[in-house]
Amino acid sequence: MKKASRFLALLMAGAMVFAAAAPARAEVTGSDAAPLITEDVFPTLEYVGQKNSITGFYTAAIQVGEDEAAVERAVKFYIPEDSHWALYYVLINTPEGENPDTFLEESGWKAAADKEQFGIVLLEGVDGAYASDEEEAEYIKAAYSFLSGAKYFKLNTNAYVVGYGHEGTLLEQYVASNPLPIAAAAFVNADDVDPEAMAAIGAENADTRTKVTKAEVPTPVLIYADDLATQENALAYWKAANYATEAEAEEGTFGETVYRGADDTQYTYYTNTLQVATVEGPVDVKDPSIAENIYSNFLKKVFSYGSVATGWVTGERADYAELGVEFKTFDQDGVTREYMVYVPADLDTTNPVPAVFVAPGAGSTDTFMFDTSMWWKQAQMHGFIVVELTGAINPGDGTKLGGVSWDSHSETDLEYIKEAVAQVVAEYNADPGRCYFTGQSQGSIMSHFVSMNIPEVFAAIGSTSAGINPGMVDETDSTVKIPYKLVAGEWDVMSWDFTTGNDFQTWNTVRHYTELNQPTKTTFTYGGRYVNYIWETDDDIPVFVFTECHGRGHSVVCSDVEEIWEFLSHYSQDENDVTYYSASAFAEDDAVVLFGE
Repeated sequence: MKKASRFLALLMAGAMVFAAAAPARAEVTGSDAAPLITEDVFPTLEYVGQKNSITGFYTAAIQVGEDEAAVERAVKFYIPEDSHWALYYVLINTPEGENPDTFLEESGWKAAADKEQFGIVLLEGVDGAYASDEEEAEYIKAAYSFLSGAKYFKLNTNAYVVGYGHEGTLLEQYVASNPLPIAAAAFVNADDVDPEAMAAIGAENADTRTKVTKAEVPTPVLIYADDLATQENALAYWKAANYATEAEAEEGTFGETVYRGADDTQYTYYTNTLQVATVEGPVDVKDPSIAENIYSNFLKKVFSYGSVATGWVTGERADYAELGVEFKTFDQDGVTREYMVYVPADLDTTNPVPAVFVAPGAGSTDTFMFDTSMWWKQAQMHGFIVVELTGAINPGDGTKLGGVSWDSHSETDLEYIKEAVAQVVAEYNADPGRCYFTGQSQGSIMSHFVSMNIPEVFAAIGSTSAGINPGMVDETDSTVKIPYKLVAGEWDVMSWDFTTGNDFQTWNTVRHYTELNQPTKTTFTYGGRYVNYIWETDDDIPVFVFTECHGRGHSVVCSDVEEIWEFLSHYSQDENDVTYYSASAFAEDDAVVLFGE
């Protein structure tokens, strides 16, 4: 194997690095104010595996507004001790008149975060009071910007929002204005929303690609109120946004009444997660049971993910403890490497079973990909092991390498992948002849690199949202054939034009696999949102597939995963590197030789 090129035009590379330094500290009230944190801490940080290097309760200063009108405001954040890097975070406003430092403790939010292992970004007023609605709306935007790009921590997929009182109403408007990056929200004794203002917000386009409006993108919402009659407008808006009807109201575990969404929404997979819940009665903002209920019984049940509205998903978030997910680590040249393993509870591993190894994108992690791709659901339905890979901490400068990636450390990651496969085969009885590889974005680039350098490890590969980078083909001497399927979204970073070379990434990918695998004919299929260009043998066995996914941007959707598993499941290989194809996906004794002798 030749050395990898050091070409650095990496997909989504900017998402791997920390945001620019925050300005100096603003004044913070309260004798127990959390200490200011600045970039000066980085030379002294100790990075251990995939754990957060900074834990505890801190103050950061953020810039609100722009140019001469900009002001500095304080924002607090809390990261639980011994927590995993890339947590879910909740953006919460301190109720007016409450001290943010004591509210975090007395409200039960700190205890909930410690128990459930999530992070908190806490908004606060100036000298204990919030300013005008216009000023606070700008502060909320700046605070979310801090949350999504802070250098001190990594946000795992999309965030959650909890709003109290009048400031909570401004947060409610922010959530309505930003339905894509907010997974779910709760509002506690917020003022009722202005129906005209919400209607104007909801009529705006949800993104720059589609014609979907913000009001058409659902966000699960939980409403606490002393009197639900004061929430008439809010309930009407959120029930419509979540495709919920009063006729479907029922007694729920987290709300006195739960309004469910329709079962056939385009935004959900496997389980319908769209809902609006309400709790009526005297509300004490310092009642710890409220924080516990909001997060444990409502927010943490869902995630959302996507770059455009028609490729956006709200789904059932994985409960790692309930599923029995294991985090495995090993030392690689002094660096702690990690991967996640999920074995469905009813999977019989007496005999070797298939395993899918998943590589995340450059800005994401094993936990991010585990939740958003929902490979675990496919594993439950079809009976295989899921292994989620992730990048390492860079021992040179303490930054996080977001994904298993093809770049200056790609050869190291090839060894990491091979070791993870060996361990999973040995410990979980994964079938070495039915190990498969997949990845999204940067993980897709790594999938191509894997196919060129260690094809003997995997029977087949399928990936999403990135083709072969320039230089990769020239830097490998492998001629080992391997079945491959690549899925690209309509508004992805790569085009669908593989015929002219106008998009070198797409054209080069198709050229490489068709020349490598030597198909003898091509076919074309269309079904639902997918168009498949299939290169196959005379016996109708696919050796390379390029798939167009309509309505998707640069993100993997659950139907992509279904498409990829359907492809991968038909291939196996033996210890002599002979690849077999089974039309029944090995349910019957029908395997035939595809590659090798």
